[in-house]
Amino acid sequence: MTASNANSHQALLSVGSNIDPETNVAAAAAILASEHELLDRSRMIRTAPDGYQFQPDFLNGAFFVRTALEYAEFNAYLKSLEKRLGRVKGPIKSGPRTIDLDIIVWDGRSYIPTTRQKTTRANPSTNYSPATTSPCNRTEFQNASTRVFQKKV
Repeated sequence: MTASNANSHQALLSVGSNIDPETNVAAAAAILASEHELLDRSRMIRTAPDGYQFQPDFLNGAFFVRTALEYAEFNAYLKSLEKRLGRVKGPIKSGPRTIDLDIIVWDGRSYIPTTRQKTTRANPSTNYSPATTSPCNRTEFQNASTRVFQKKV
């Protein structure tokens, strides 16, 4: 579902996993690339869990995506992608997960999920390492993620 530039939206997604994280993050990237347009991605880093501590560390980073879907449709798509990759929301809100995908910037506007404080995660722009030679605006990617992760929620 590749979007033309005129009818598309750009989203910066936070990405996290602590259940078979390398496999699940790679699978999420591959699916996004085949069903939308994965423009770029940050380098992934390991972080200790927030909240519930009796679980493995998380692998976290960011994906920069272009899509033809509107915000609500794309957000619903991301939740369905999480389910396709085996995410089950259990009784522990901050518990282990196969994949977590959240829109943090949409067309240059910050959308911090209210369910968690994303500011505790490392800024993906500081770990930015181009995964592709895509024509995306890397400066825009870095500036958007910097604004989001410096914002106090």
